[in-house]
Amino acid sequence: MNTGGAVISGMEAPDESDAWFVSFQKAHKQRFNDMASNGVITVPYSTEVWLGQPKYA
Repeated sequence: MNTGGAVISGMEAPDESDAWFVSFQKAHKQRFNDMASNGVITVPYSTEVWLGQPKYA
C-alpha cells in the first residue's frame, strides 16, 4: 500500500502509528490533487552544463 511516498520519508513526517498521521496524509494528498493535472505534477526546470579543458603551459 502506498501511503505517501517521499512525503512520509522526511524527518518532519509523522510515523504511521502517530495520532496525526491520517490528517497529515490527507492534507498532502489534497495538496497533490490541487497541483496535479491528470495525476501528474509537472515541474519545469533547466540544467546548464559548462564543459572545459584545462590549458597546460
